Amino acid sequence: MSRSQPQHINRPPVVQHDRPPSSRPSSDSSFPSLLFMDTHTDEIPARSTTPVTSLSIEHTRSLQETPRSGMGSGSVMSTTEKNSTVETLLEAEMKGNLSMDAPQFFEEIFLTKEISDEMVQECFNCIIAEGLYSEAKQCFPNIPQQGLEKPMYAPTRDVMNAIIKWRHSKTELPPISTTAWYVATKGLVGATLGHQAVYPDLIDRATGETDIEGAEDGRLSWLDVRLICEVKPKDDKDTDISLHLQLAKYARKVFLYQGGRRRFVLGWTLCGSTVRGWLFDRSGGLSSEPYDFHREPHKFIRMILAIATLSPEDLGFDPTISVEIIDGQRFNVVEFDDGDPTSKHNGKYVIVKTLMPRPSLCGRGTFVWEVYKMGDPSNRRAIKDAWRDSKRKLSEGEIFQRIKKLLNGAKLEGVVDCLSFYDLQSPRRQSQSSFDDIQVSVRRGVQGNLGDRFAKRRHCRLLMAEAGTPLGEFKSLKELFGVLIDGVKGHQRLHDNMRILHRDISFGNILMSRKADPHTGHRRGFLIDLDFAKFLDDNDDENTVTHHKSPVEQHISPAMQRLSLNRQINTNTNTIDEVTQVAPITGTLPFIAIDVLRRGARHSHVHDLESFFWLLVWTCTVYDGAGNRVDLKRLHKKDDRRLMLKKLVKQDTYSEAADSKTGWLQNYLGDIRRYKDPAYGCHFFAIYFIPVLDCLSKLGALMQDGRDPVQEGPDVRTYSRVLWVLEQTYARLPSEDPAPDPLSLPKVIILKPYVQDSLDPRPTNQSEKGEPDAPITTHRERRSATRPSRSDR
Repeated sequence: MSRSQPQHINRPPVVQHDRPPSSRPSSDSSFPSLLFMDTHTDEIPARSTTPVTSLSIEHTRSLQETPRSGMGSGSVMSTTEKNSTVETLLEAEMKGNLSMDAPQFFEEIFLTKEISDEMVQECFNCIIAEGLYSEAKQCFPNIPQQGLEKPMYAPTRDVMNAIIKWRHSKTELPPISTTAWYVATKGLVGATLGHQAVYPDLIDRATGETDIEGAEDGRLSWLDVRLICEVKPKDDKDTDISLHLQLAKYARKVFLYQGGRRRFVLGWTLCGSTVRGWLFDRSGGLSSEPYDFHREPHKFIRMILAIATLSPEDLGFDPTISVEIIDGQRFNVVEFDDGDPTSKHNGKYVIVKTLMPRPSLCGRGTFVWEVYKMGDPSNRRAIKDAWRDSKRKLSEGEIFQRIKKLLNGAKLEGVVDCLSFYDLQSPRRQSQSSFDDIQVSVRRGVQGNLGDRFAKRRHCRLLMAEAGTPLGEFKSLKELFGVLIDGVKGHQRLHDNMRILHRDISFGNILMSRKADPHTGHRRGFLIDLDFAKFLDDNDDENTVTHHKSPVEQHISPAMQRLSLNRQINTNTNTIDEVTQVAPITGTLPFIAIDVLRRGARHSHVHDLESFFWLLVWTCTVYDGAGNRVDLKRLHKKDDRRLMLKKLVKQDTYSEAADSKTGWLQNYLGDIRRYKDPAYGCHFFAIYFIPVLDCLSKLGALMQDGRDPVQEGPDVRTYSRVLWVLEQTYARLPSEDPAPDPLSLPKVIILKPYVQDSLDPRPTNQSEKGEPDAPITTHRERRSATRPSRSDR
């Protein structure tokens, strides 16, 4: 695959931290095998066999500036996700993103136009001779036309494999990949044990020629899936949304388990005698017009022959990722032209593991790989592969490029360092688009009943200087708070020095360095993901509208991904405004500021500061120790911690989410003041976090007072106040957590005394306006202080 000219960013010099030291091979050329899972049309075409669904949330516009995500299947993942949860979330994710009855689908997507009539007729004659089709009855006699579903599997498989076998026998024709259709009677093996038991009825996978006839037995793997097929016994199921979502669920699995190797996934459904082809990509689903395969056997034979002759690129595999043998082991190798002419292996990076897979179907589909340049295994980097919104005039890479230009090539401390980036070019021959995009390169101009009303996305890659470690792997409270301080300072540098607003603070968008800082002995933190960042001084309209994220476009932490909370969704929405208003949200929901959720506020840095607060609340709820995530299954359904998690994430509208957060914050702070003991928060948080509950109450008071509509004077939510509270707590925490005692209750960390111990601490540094910060007090306390006492009345 050719690529656009990569944009290289100068390597930065080493910048000292501003925290005081005292405080802080051979190539495998076979068919791709996988290593780990790891503009608007005024009319809708008249002919449609399915009802038109509402427009995608992603295409609605609003006056606010916060990129919000709709609720989607990326909010659950891995071992604890359930079918009921995924199906509910996937329904919201795909709402308005399924485009049906696309003309020319088979000709352009399955490439049936390349199969000659003579070839189809010859194969048809062979099928008749083998008794697999009856011209008198006009049907495939072995495939039941009524009754149960399972008896349809094997006969359908046998017909398809007989067609493939005939094609292999034509030695005068160009050779094709050896593939076969299998009945997944024993399920599909994934990379995660205990994963939800969900798999298609039939799959097409690469195989040996001797396996073509009886391809059924044995455990199959998601890693080997080329195409997927779902079978139903009744024709009316063809227009059933539940079937469409079922196939979408399988496509989601293929994307997830094949570790970023798929650009799109192809499949088809057989409902009674009705066949429909499908394509799933990062903009949703696209289907063909249906046909009766009993009445039109030539069309069915042409389809199966075309599928068998599709190249890996036409099947959706990314040709820039290959499998190579290195030191006797198979590794995925990704192409990335880093512009180093001195390197023997220029442009080849070995994928060590997937750091951030995206379990969602629609959206950016981000994968972050830990890599090393071939021949240099000790120098680990990270490559981010994503499908960015091509309507944005400034991509994430271009934002990083601006930062480097403003800093004359230096690195911005507390923010990830991007070394190079580019948009990939289309792998298709004779493509009308030079870039690998959804509209032309993937869908090839084919449109369904929604026309071109789908997300326009372009395939891109970024090379990062450091892979980083997820925040959830913190080793001590002191390290956790140090990383949070680094994140807030990095955000402040972006805002104050670069005039950039991040707008997407979440648990997964703060990473830790791999190596510990020699001065503090702990790992440092840095912000990632500037996909939705905004230049505050840029008057371009493109940067002043809301970019609604399609479902789950966040860097979701493993803890969030494993969180499985059932949700009831209001899907009775038929207009853009209704979809926007009641769209369920997740992903960043636990971290979005209250005023932003209420849609009344222009997104500013104070809202990102509030997101840092909710990030800390989330961490103290989801974890019960250093790197130890809470096992929700072991918590009672009425447990305060579990109830609080539901209040933070289980909401169907933005206003409900805001009300829930507001209520929880008021009740929590009220109880803290009533009992005059921050340790009261252990009802909601693990005992491990008791030492930092005072910090939570102070930050909560700041956030609550900053939102007070009757508050006079400047907003109290400032960088200096937030950092002061965090740094005071950081200074009091011991360097290492106490060792746990298995014979007693968990050890409680004993804090050092405050450097300036006061209920209303005054920071020693200056605020953003150059004035000393006022004491941290609540609005209620300020009113009571100005109210005359009884003796004065």
